[in-house]
Parts: sequence; C-alpha cells; structure tokens
Amino acid sequence: MENHVQLIGRLGLDPEAKQINDTVKTTFTLATNTVYKDAEGNKKTLTDWHNIIA
Repeated sequence: MENHVQLIGRLGLDPEAKQINDTVKTTFTLATNTVYKDAEGNKKTLTDWHNIIA
C-alpha cells in the first residue's frame, strides 16, 4: 500500500541534490499556509514548514 500527499506551497531555499550510496536524493523545505478566522473574526495565517526528501 502506498500513501500519496500533494502539498502546494513555496520553497524555503533552493533544492539540494545529494548522492546517498547509489541513489540521488533531492531535499528541500516547503512552506504551506492555512488561513482562518479567530474567535473575534480576525484573519490569521498559520505557516507550516515541511522538510522534503524525494
């Protein structure tokens, strides 16, 4: 069974390619935002940072 995730956001830094044994892996950080209203009705933005290895 496989899990698939789709994230849409902004890169934190340029992606970096690294060779690990015989495999090349790309690492990067991705910021995703969630916009919501607090109890008083004020718009708030929550940013989550994701460390990605592909």
